[in-house]
Amino acid sequence: MIRALVTDLNGSFAAMEQHHNPELRGRAIAVCPVLAPNGCVVASSREAKRYGVKCGVLVQDAERMCPGIHLMEATPGLYVSYQKRMREVFESVLPVHLEPNIDEFRFRLIGDETHPARAREIALDMKRALREAFSPCVTMSAGIGPNFFLAKAATNLQKDDGLVIITDEEAPHALTRFPKLTDLVGISGRMQVRLNAHGIFTVEQLTSASKEKLREVWGGVVGERWWYQMRGHEIEEAKTKTSSLGHSHVLPRERRNREGVKAIAIRLLGKAAARLRHGGYWASGLSVSVSGRQSWERHRLIPETQDDRDLIPLVCE
Repeated sequence: MIRALVTDLNGSFAAMEQHHNPELRGRAIAVCPVLAPNGCVVASSREAKRYGVKCGVLVQDAERMCPGIHLMEATPGLYVSYQKRMREVFESVLPVHLEPNIDEFRFRLIGDETHPARAREIALDMKRALREAFSPCVTMSAGIGPNFFLAKAATNLQKDDGLVIITDEEAPHALTRFPKLTDLVGISGRMQVRLNAHGIFTVEQLTSASKEKLREVWGGVVGERWWYQMRGHEIEEAKTKTSSLGHSHVLPRERRNREGVKAIAIRLLGKAAARLRHGGYWASGLSVSVSGRQSWERHRLIPETQDDRDLIPLVCE
């Protein structure tokens, strides 16, 4: 049974910037937390993506890959205001259940909405409402599935105004359309290493593994939850009180230098700061940790802030 619908804004902040400034429409643009050669891209337009400029690319590399690209500093206030407007647009079609990120909305389907044909109509109505409220550069991918895990995965199967439905009958085999384990939400580079150590190298091997095997890989009940969610079962997340948030990244070999580390740190900070603002939180401390042959951690108390520009100089020290 279809129970979940997820929308994911294509191009994220870049699409919002193009809508805000008509002169940028049709141009290759990229949004960065800070405009510096060792800064990094956090969002890019579809025109820039054609040249390979995606999230995480260094500013200096983006300029080389896409000559003439328009690079711009992020404007968080603009994105928050557009996110609120998008919620209003979507709720004219269906009530919003959850907003995990500033560019993602989740909806529960009930009654006749759980039929694939009707769910598809709802997604198309949302796309139509988005086009009417915003300019053509603002598009979304819609994913529909038995649970939010599969619906979210479906949004990543067809970008640029996509619409993909995964049914109970297609799960978990539909996930094998992803070429890499890390294409699945929740599988980081570090988790991929652990999966590989247990003989799982492909998405097909992951979806075919037993509950007992996945429990062994994850070292507990989380592995069993993966087995169920890949098969369409709805797994309720335990409610917790947020006291900290952050992001981690396994550095590729070519980034294991001062400039590479700095660029990735700024990228991770930008994502964390966006989550702060979206959740209505304020940071009163900043921690940076590194794991490897030599591990270390630094923590500093700071005046309460939500602004990347306050945090970037601190993380770069």
